[in-house]
Amino acid sequence: MNKLILDHNKKYLLACSFGVDSMALFHMLKSQNYNFSVAHVNYHLRDESDEEERKLRKYCLDNNIDIYVYDNKEKIKSNIEGVCREIRYNFFKNIVEENFFDEVVVAHHQDDLIETYLLQKKRGILSSWYGIKFSTLNKGIKVVRPLLRFTKKELIQYNEQNSVPYALDLSNLEDKFIRNKIRHNVIEKLKREDRENILVEIANKNRELVDIFSHLNKINLNEINNLLNLDFISFQYALNMLLKNSNLYCPMSKKTALSIKHLLLSTKPNVTLKINGDICFEKSYGYCYFISSSFSHNYRYEILDANVNPIDDKYFYFDVISKFKEREIKLDNFPLFVRNIDMNDIYKIDNFYVNLNRLVIDWKMPLLLRKIWPVVVNNKNEIIYIPRYRKDCKETQKQFFYLKNLFF
Repeated sequence: MNKLILDHNKKYLLACSFGVDSMALFHMLKSQNYNFSVAHVNYHLRDESDEEERKLRKYCLDNNIDIYVYDNKEKIKSNIEGVCREIRYNFFKNIVEENFFDEVVVAHHQDDLIETYLLQKKRGILSSWYGIKFSTLNKGIKVVRPLLRFTKKELIQYNEQNSVPYALDLSNLEDKFIRNKIRHNVIEKLKREDRENILVEIANKNRELVDIFSHLNKINLNEINNLLNLDFISFQYALNMLLKNSNLYCPMSKKTALSIKHLLLSTKPNVTLKINGDICFEKSYGYCYFISSSFSHNYRYEILDANVNPIDDKYFYFDVISKFKEREIKLDNFPLFVRNIDMNDIYKIDNFYVNLNRLVIDWKMPLLLRKIWPVVVNNKNEIIYIPRYRKDCKETQKQFFYLKNLFF
């Protein structure tokens, strides 16, 4: 019944607080002959911290298990849970990388899983997963949770039956934190049948999430029509994915999602909506995306002669010389420069002069692309070429110019 589903060929790092859960996991790992060491953080937040560290060190010594201890000297005054999490995972990451551990094991159990789910429901926010996953990545290290099928009560009983020492964190008995209220007033009073029903509900919701993400990963979320064809829940998840794809983060409330949907339904081709801080949502010619209001990509490439390599930067590939070989550029045009487009630029097409602001509008170029689009100028700063915008200007073979790493 207490058999862990782990790999005996791997080397594990156990995150151990000397509490009920992590000490039960310690004993299971040891008794089932897994290869592991212990990592402990002493935050010095409680009077008992030093004594717990001493007892854990002794237990590791008695069982011939290596232990790594981080003695935190930082005074934590606010956001205690968040700061402690950051401290310990930075510590775990260093140990894993320096000592070649495969995975970190933590002692989250079934009560934690249900508690997390009920808290998610109470807050009413979108979650990328309901409850707690068996394995996740944190700071690039794999974290596994082999106790998710065990209840807190079962772990206490296990420790008592096997004479496993542990300490109680008395702050967990207080009801001033919402998690503790759920733990003591709901989870501890659940009947077995109620507990199983909640677990089934969590599993069903996560299956629905898998289906939603599977569909969203198959479509271009930057195309407005694709977004508008989604049900509202999927629409909200799509917006979160667009934020993540843009390396941006802000809380996506239902109110914000409704505002964005209203914007997408408007007939205006170009609209910008400020979301949070410097994060904006833009709609432009059938596309949409999140962007920082301070976004820019300033560049100026100098081309001295016809032997230069193609420009290959973060956003575009441009083989300028291959394009101009057919045009037989005169030597007195060099050096050439590739720079940002300027909406005040004037470009000669045949015998007519065109304002580039007018040209990009005629091309229906999205607002974002206007910030990064290149023009080629000669040594007199006269524009001699601008790549034409097309919706299909993505990478293809034998193309002298294409866009990459964009939201479209």
